[in-house]
Amino acid sequence: MLNILIKYKGKNIWVLPLFILLFLDTLLGDWQNFTAIISGFHNNQKISIDEIYNWRSSLIISQRLDDIYRAKISENPTVSVIRHNSYISYSLPYSVGRYSQLILIQSQYQRLSGSNKKGETAVLAKLSGRGTNTNVLWTGTDGVALLGLKVHYSDDAYKTDFNILEFPSSEDKNMNDYFLKWLPGTFGNRINAPINNTCVIFESWGSTKISDKRIGLFFSHLDNNSNASFNYINSNVTQSLNGKRQLDLPVSMKQNRIAFSILSPDKPMSLAVIEVFKTKMSYKTNNQSFGVTDIHDLGGGDFSRTGISLQSDFQVGKNEFQTGISIVEYSGKFSLKTPILGYTKDSFIGLITLPIVHWAEVNIGPGSSFSQKLKWSRRFLIKKTNLNCSGEYIHSQYKFNVQGEAHLECGLISSPIDYPINITANMFNFKTRLRRQFNNFTINYAITQIIPIINRTDDSPVRFTEQIPGKKVVKRGGQTHQLFIEYRF
Repeated sequence: MLNILIKYKGKNIWVLPLFILLFLDTLLGDWQNFTAIISGFHNNQKISIDEIYNWRSSLIISQRLDDIYRAKISENPTVSVIRHNSYISYSLPYSVGRYSQLILIQSQYQRLSGSNKKGETAVLAKLSGRGTNTNVLWTGTDGVALLGLKVHYSDDAYKTDFNILEFPSSEDKNMNDYFLKWLPGTFGNRINAPINNTCVIFESWGSTKISDKRIGLFFSHLDNNSNASFNYINSNVTQSLNGKRQLDLPVSMKQNRIAFSILSPDKPMSLAVIEVFKTKMSYKTNNQSFGVTDIHDLGGGDFSRTGISLQSDFQVGKNEFQTGISIVEYSGKFSLKTPILGYTKDSFIGLITLPIVHWAEVNIGPGSSFSQKLKWSRRFLIKKTNLNCSGEYIHSQYKFNVQGEAHLECGLISSPIDYPINITANMFNFKTRLRRQFNNFTINYAITQIIPIINRTDDSPVRFTEQIPGKKVVKRGGQTHQLFIEYRF
């Protein structure tokens, strides 16, 4: 079965970016920072003591358009993933005795849409959804020590509709007779998959002054739960298996991060941060079948990564720079089993009816990545307009080893796989923000552009896309436009 999955690519699997982006959106909820997240660099809360003292009560209303991914084939639009965001924020600084404090409440409503309806692909997909997320932050200082807490909660609901135009086939007659020919009747051509996702993030931080340095500690815990339900109609020749079917795919992810920082305001290297993190993700399956003979557990898996990163900030004139390195270790184990596709008589006895079911096991690991980061930023003042510009470059080397073995019934044979997958990623992130103040009102416009350049450097036969001669594909996206209107009381 693994050989079939590796060799079969349909006409071109353009639906793959939709899966990747949906995963990032639901599990991470922060696709703009995905280049840093997958490399092991995280952004921690940064509100300084001076900012707390100078903060004024304000109300911010914002609209944002995320042009996440688009593709054209021969000048015809084929794939698009767009997200619209409405955002409101209120901040209240106040004092209790000698302690200056700040409460910040942020709420966001978002709508996600995407499709590859016009793509030359084996699977057409359309996704839509909406969600909300809320952040509540408190921080306070007495001028020496600083403490802060932040709670994030998000609740999202999505729906994905799949239309399968082409199922895989093989030159091996037995593979077709005992596996592939059963797929269209078992799953049908249309599958709809509602997805519900909730995420809770708790963050806390503190710092104090020791000599001429400020020592800080940061902690973050993420708990994310997502469930996808794949609904389809089984209509093959086995009457006991026919009817509406549902496959539930619950996914759980937990992540812990601890960072230690040293701030030296008067030194060329003003900030140094070392962070360790661990991410664990697991999934299981629940085949909601009504037949007592069908299989309820269709597989499961676990994926984990453990890493460490070191980042430092320094200033040269009016230019601010940030450098960093990260090392991450990965491991994962997955299993996949088909439901009972049908029944066949034993070829030797001729009287025993046997169920047709196949499964596979895949191990990813040991895997590792090594990343380097360089970021530049600078503020400009043009008449009465503030212009903030930044550019970030992250270079990563990923090395994985994929081992897999298929367990096929009915005398089918599949060779195990044991191949390396090496990936070189060069990721660029450019941001520009314009800010103009009119008395108590401030207008901000920000644009972000992400450019990922990812290449495979191994000769493994494990491939997820296939180049088609004469087919010209133009890809765009990774862009965000955001307009803020701020009123200070």
